[in-house]
Amino acid sequence: MPVIMCSQKLWRIVRSWDPPVAADVTTGATTGPWAATLCRDGSRQLVIAIDSQTYLPVVFPLGSPTEFHACGADALGGILEDIGVPADRIAVETDALRSAPFVRLKDDSLREPLKAMEFMCDIELNYHSDLRRIQVNLGEYPHAPPPHYVPVIAARSAFVLVLREPLS
Repeated sequence: MPVIMCSQKLWRIVRSWDPPVAADVTTGATTGPWAATLCRDGSRQLVIAIDSQTYLPVVFPLGSPTEFHACGADALGGILEDIGVPADRIAVETDALRSAPFVRLKDDSLREPLKAMEFMCDIELNYHSDLRRIQVNLGEYPHAPPPHYVPVIAARSAFVLVLREPLS
């Protein structure tokens, strides 16, 4: 089952929240666990989360405890649709994220990529307000894990989709 590994900034907020309702079935999700942090855009707080294996990003408003998982799942569904994942697989992935529990981020190897994604998100927010567009742009930003250095390409490969050029 996927988990949401929270940076210290995010953990301070979510650790007191009630856990999400567990899913009835075993997931079978391809994405997750997720590493997540907070980014401020003016008066709103945004969550930036990356899949720990592909670094595929999702960006969504923090919202309330009751909205968090639904907003994250909607953002995940959007980027998976944008990269060509079939609707039935999107449903599996979003259902898994809706029931993902919060844990503290302890994996040091994810801290730097998460900080880089936060930095890039700050830049994107100067040019765009549409969070779906921002997460697609972040997904085209190269990172270190081979064999696919670009998160959207790595995610397409994880879903066994035909590789194609990054989205434009």
